[in-house]
Amino acid sequence: GVSSYLCYYALWGALKDQQPLPWTNKVELCLRNEELSELDEGQLLKSFRRYGVQAYYDSANGLYRAKLKDGSSACEVYLYVFEEDKIVHRVRRVGWKNRLLPPNACDTLHCFPASLLTPPLKETTFLGTSVNVPHDGIEVLKYMFPDSWWKGEVPPKCD
Repeated sequence: GVSSYLCYYALWGALKDQQPLPWTNKVELCLRNEELSELDEGQLLKSFRRYGVQAYYDSANGLYRAKLKDGSSACEVYLYVFEEDKIVHRVRRVGWKNRLLPPNACDTLHCFPASLLTPPLKETTFLGTSVNVPHDGIEVLKYMFPDSWWKGEVPPKCD
């Protein structure tokens, strides 16, 4: 199987209230490319369809986007694919746009220490179920939100 862990705003929500942030309808999970590459992508997408979920892969950004087939925007899931870079010993985003960047372009690639994903991952409650999270709670968010991690996340300004 493929293990996943909460990341980005979904991780903020889990650490703060054990649910998505109230102003978003999106849940972000991160996947390990090392595990994902063992699967047949066609079978993976077919599995989504079997459960009434439309999914597609954005190869430029290393991102699967999934939502209900009925067109409902009630919830969307973003599945970001990360892999460990053995040269710099960090985990980084995949995708062809990201592969054009040098391994040390960590602000853009959202690199973080591989030690934060050492199995077994920690678990937390999110929407009433137990889900994996990186070690050290907020630590990974320092890499995903380098300019604002200490502020927490606030709702976007309404126009």
